[in-house]
Amino acid sequence: MQLHSDTLTLHNEWVKNHTPPGKFHIIELKDGWVPLCQILRRPVPDCPFPKANDADAVAELSKRIFFRTLMVWFAIFAGLGLLFLVFWYS
Repeated sequence: MQLHSDTLTLHNEWVKNHTPPGKFHIIELKDGWVPLCQILRRPVPDCPFPKANDADAVAELSKRIFFRTLMVWFAIFAGLGLLFLVFWYS
């Protein structure tokens, strides 16, 4: 896990060093819309700031990916089984 942290830190430092002044902005996502909207010079939306990395959202996404993958594999095996039966009885 340390390798990923070091890699991310090195990448962030490289970006800071190679981005023109005034073009590089750091915001804390926990602060919501306000800092982002100030940077973009846009009004703050009335909807809540998305939290895609919270544990419940990640768990729900994982569940949807798992079931979608399960359905794809089921369709593949069902199709193969159907092809087998067609060729077996023809």
